[in-house]
Amino acid sequence: MTKLKAEAVEIIQDLPDEKVAMALEFLTKLQAMYETKEPLNMSKLTKDELDIEIEKGLADIRAGRVIPAEEVWKKHLSWDNA
Repeated sequence: MTKLKAEAVEIIQDLPDEKVAMALEFLTKLQAMYETKEPLNMSKLTKDELDIEIEKGLADIRAGRVIPAEEVWKKHLSWDNA
């Protein structure tokens, strides 16, 4: 199992039953976007899909999967990387 799939399974297991189907649908869409290299457009998410993304972020924080803001800035947002 890939790391991404393992993380998805972990997150889905923590969701209430009524959110699992939505999460699976969302992950299917996310995988398709990933495979086509199309970035996720947060403005097109439904409220429930956004809630799932927020829950995933909170799960990452609780599990200690965090990156200092300075590191993110240097790697992804710096003008030097343009």
